[in-house]
Amino acid sequence: MFDKYIIILCVVLFTCRSDSSLTDIPFKSNINVRIDGLFNAEEWDKSKNIYLTSNNSVQLIQDEDYLFIGIKNNEDVGRYIDLFMDNDSIGTINLHASMQLGERQLSDNWNDSIPTWNWGNNSNWTANTVVVVNESENISFLESIEPYQGFEFQISKKKIKSKKVRIRLEIKDFMGQETDLIFPLNSEHLKPEDWALLELK
Repeated sequence: MFDKYIIILCVVLFTCRSDSSLTDIPFKSNINVRIDGLFNAEEWDKSKNIYLTSNNSVQLIQDEDYLFIGIKNNEDVGRYIDLFMDNDSIGTINLHASMQLGERQLSDNWNDSIPTWNWGNNSNWTANTVVVVNESENISFLESIEPYQGFEFQISKKKIKSKKVRIRLEIKDFMGQETDLIFPLNSEHLKPEDWALLELK
């Protein structure tokens, strides 16, 4: 029985440690992911899958030209994403996907509103957006939008400009009722050195 608990503890520790050392991003030639927020199993075949919770996961894969990041949600919560990227070539940038896309170049002491957003300025990257289909106040948020399973990002390697990049994810609830999910766990938004390191081909 004691051995069983030791094995479980080792698995947990390995999972926590691997959050910040994701150097083995799978490579597959000519990936064709339809960026629609609906996770087709064939499109994400061979991707690295990291569970944040039992209902939330991050998927990573790359081809010759792009890094693909999927943030999949298996819960009845409408979420949106702030994806942060950092390396010596690009500095620190914030890619946002919700009902619209936006990008910010970050400097010291940034927060959710500083610097301000310039919506629709996504250059060399794309992601799906959440689409409202019913504006009735008598239905829930999830009933008012097109069904989606999360967010799929397609980021040009020309955008990243390096073989290495650190990333951080903030996965938030549109309604502000659920706790934010952070990846890597325990990372801080002003400390890129603690973010997950990706090595690209």
